[in-house]
Amino acid sequence: MHGPRGGFGPWWAEALDGRLDPIAEFIERDRDPSRHAEVSEATWEGAGAILPGAHELAGTFAEKSGPNCFGTVMAAAGAEGATATAWSSGRPANPAGG
Repeated sequence: MHGPRGGFGPWWAEALDGRLDPIAEFIERDRDPSRHAEVSEATWEGAGAILPGAHELAGTFAEKSGPNCFGTVMAAAGAEGATATAWSSGRPANPAGG
């Protein structure tokens, strides 16, 4: 992937001047767009029993490097201590210390 100044390299936020369009275009290139807006409210309600955070997270992606899909799935499932904004590699930390 070409960086914002040409050549290959990271897309640092400072170099983009707040413009996320190039990143979104790269992510969406040659891929089907998210169809989460087509899901019926009844389906979201049914899924909510198993994945209570799925509707809120559908169609989103991390704003910075670090989060991963495992953490996002655990957050959608409502796992205590899980977050879609941090890297997860195992069970989420128990905030109660147990």
